[in-house]
Amino acid sequence: MARHVPLGFSDLTEDERLVISIFRAWTRLGPSQAQESIPRLLRCDRILPVLTSLFLLFEAFDELHRSQVEESDLLSQTEEELLDYLSGADPSDLPNPRMHACRIALRHAGIDLRRMDSIHRSGHDLVLSRIEMSYPTGASPVVD
Repeated sequence: MARHVPLGFSDLTEDERLVISIFRAWTRLGPSQAQESIPRLLRCDRILPVLTSLFLLFEAFDELHRSQVEESDLLSQTEEELLDYLSGADPSDLPNPRMHACRIALRHAGIDLRRMDSIHRSGHDLVLSRIEMSYPTGASPVVD
C-alpha cells in the first residue's frame, strides 16, 4: 500500500495557500487579535469580505478538530480537512451550517478551492523538509 504523501504549499493554488495562511495566523494569534490584524493586512484583497465568515468557520472547525497547527511547508491533517470542507467535498456531511455559508461567500468572492482528492501530491515539499532536517541546526548545505 502506498504511503500517504502530505500536501505541501507547492501543491496548492494561490487561493488555497491564502486560506491556509489565514487559518495559521488565526490559530497563532488567537481569534481576538486575528480579527483585528488580519483584515488590516488584507484590506485590498478580494478575500476581505469573506474574512468574517472564515473566522466564524475557524471557530466551529477548531471546536471539532482541537489540534496544534505547525508552521511548515507541509499541511497538517487538520489543514487538509479544512480545505476539503471548504471545497465542498462532502456537502451532505457538514458539521456546522457556518461551513455552508462560508463556501458560498468564498465562491462569491472568486476564491476557488479544490477537493483534496483532485490535488496532485507531488511530495516536493516533503523531500525539501527531509533534506532541511538532515542538516544540523544552523547549518546549510554547501553547493559548489
